[in-house]
Amino acid sequence: MLGTVAILGMPPFGVFASEFLILTTTIAAQPWAAPVLLLSLGVSFAAIFGKVQPMVFGDPNATAPAASPALVPCSRISRWC
Repeated sequence: MLGTVAILGMPPFGVFASEFLILTTTIAAQPWAAPVLLLSLGVSFAAIFGKVQPMVFGDPNATAPAASPALVPCSRISRWC
């Protein structure tokens, strides 16, 4: 979830600085384009968060796995498998 927040450019991550500078430059140079930029940022945030939230929180009605997870990866060279 933190990686997604960082990629989307939320503060305190570095991408936020670039998005903020783009927005302030847009407001100074072409004020009519600022609402378009903010709307597109909002749509992209909503679309990405809509896909990420089910991955982070999962299915609330899920059952426990049938087998316990392995502590060591199983491969042909591993002697514990």
